[in-house]
Amino acid sequence: MTFYELEITYFSDIRCVFQEYDYVFNVDIEDGKPPLKLPYNCDEDPWFAAQKFIHDNNLSQLYLDQVANFIVNNSKQSVPLAPSHTSNEFCDPFTG
Repeated sequence: MTFYELEITYFSDIRCVFQEYDYVFNVDIEDGKPPLKLPYNCDEDPWFAAQKFIHDNNLSQLYLDQVANFIVNNSKQSVPLAPSHTSNEFCDPFTG
Protein backbone atom coordinates (compact mmCIF):
# COMPACT_ATOMS: atom_id res chain seq x y z
CA MET A 1 0.00 0.00 0.00
CA THR A 2 1.40 3.35 -0.98
CA PHE A 3 0.21 6.71 0.23
CA TYR A 4 0.84 9.49 -2.24
CA GLU A 5 0.81 12.93 -0.67
CA LEU A 6 0.17 14.47 -4.08
CA GLU A 7 -2.98 12.40 -4.41
CA ILE A 8 -4.55 13.98 -1.32
CA THR A 9 -7.84 15.69 -1.86
CA TYR A 10 -9.12 17.86 0.92
CA PHE A 11 -11.90 20.36 0.65
CA SER A 12 -14.38 21.57 3.21
CA ASP A 13 -17.66 19.71 3.32
CA ILE A 14 -16.87 16.97 0.83
CA ARG A 15 -19.66 14.49 0.35
CA CYS A 16 -18.58 10.86 0.26
CA VAL A 17 -21.09 8.02 0.54
CA PHE A 18 -23.83 10.54 1.36
CA GLN A 19 -22.02 12.02 4.35
CA GLU A 20 -19.97 15.20 4.72
CA TYR A 21 -16.29 14.95 5.63
CA ASP A 22 -13.57 17.46 6.38
CA TYR A 23 -11.06 15.45 4.32
CA VAL A 24 -11.29 12.74 1.71
CA PHE A 25 -7.89 11.27 0.88
CA ASN A 26 -7.19 9.25 -2.26
CA VAL A 27 -5.22 6.13 -1.35
CA ASP A 28 -3.50 4.29 -4.18
CA ILE A 29 -3.10 0.65 -3.12
CA GLU A 30 -2.38 -0.98 -6.46
CA ASP A 31 -1.07 0.24 -9.81
CA GLY A 32 -3.69 0.31 -12.52
CA LYS A 33 -6.65 0.42 -10.12
CA PRO A 34 -8.55 3.52 -9.06
CA PRO A 35 -7.58 4.93 -5.67
CA LEU A 36 -9.68 4.17 -2.61
CA LYS A 37 -11.39 7.02 -0.76
CA LEU A 38 -10.38 7.56 2.86
CA PRO A 39 -12.91 9.94 4.45
CA TYR A 40 -12.07 11.70 7.71
CA ASN A 41 -13.65 14.30 9.99
CA CYS A 42 -11.49 16.36 12.32
CA ASP A 43 -13.56 15.36 15.35
CA GLU A 44 -12.88 11.63 14.71
CA ASP A 45 -10.16 9.56 16.27
CA PRO A 46 -7.66 8.86 13.45
CA TRP A 47 -7.27 5.24 14.58
CA PHE A 48 -11.04 4.65 14.43
CA ALA A 49 -11.17 6.19 10.94
CA ALA A 50 -8.21 4.05 9.88
CA GLN A 51 -9.86 0.91 11.28
CA LYS A 52 -13.10 1.66 9.44
CA PHE A 53 -11.18 2.24 6.19
CA ILE A 54 -9.31 -1.06 6.61
CA HIS A 55 -12.51 -2.95 7.41
CA ASP A 56 -14.54 -1.36 4.58
CA ASN A 57 -11.85 -2.18 2.02
CA ASN A 58 -10.87 -5.65 3.29
CA LEU A 59 -7.25 -4.63 3.93
CA SER A 60 -4.79 -6.22 6.32
CA GLN A 61 -4.81 -5.11 9.98
CA LEU A 62 -1.07 -4.59 9.58
CA TYR A 63 -1.81 -1.28 7.86
CA LEU A 64 -3.63 0.25 10.84
CA ASP A 65 -0.75 2.36 12.18
CA GLN A 66 0.34 3.43 8.70
CA VAL A 67 -3.17 4.58 7.77
CA ALA A 68 -3.75 6.33 11.11
CA ASN A 69 -0.39 8.11 10.97
CA PHE A 70 -1.13 9.14 7.38
CA ILE A 71 -4.39 10.74 8.58
CA VAL A 72 -2.65 12.53 11.46
CA ASN A 73 0.18 13.82 9.27
CA ASN A 74 -2.03 15.00 6.43
CA SER A 75 -4.92 16.47 8.37
CA LYS A 76 -2.54 18.83 10.20
CA GLN A 77 -3.98 17.97 13.59
CA SER A 78 -2.25 17.44 16.85
CA VAL A 79 -3.45 14.22 18.40
CA PRO A 80 -2.77 13.80 22.11
CA LEU A 81 -0.91 10.61 22.91
CA ALA A 82 -2.24 10.49 26.47
CA PRO A 83 -5.25 11.89 28.29
CA SER A 84 -4.80 15.47 29.35
CA HIS A 85 -5.65 15.44 33.07
CA THR A 86 -4.67 18.54 34.97
CA SER A 87 -5.27 17.15 38.43
CA ASN A 88 -2.92 14.90 40.38
CA GLU A 89 -5.69 12.40 41.10
CA PHE A 90 -5.40 8.78 40.07
CA CYS A 91 -6.96 8.01 36.72
CA ASP A 92 -7.79 4.42 35.82
CA PRO A 93 -6.50 3.89 32.22
CA PHE A 94 -9.42 1.59 31.39
CA THR A 95 -12.34 3.58 32.78
CA GLY A 96 -10.99 7.14 32.76
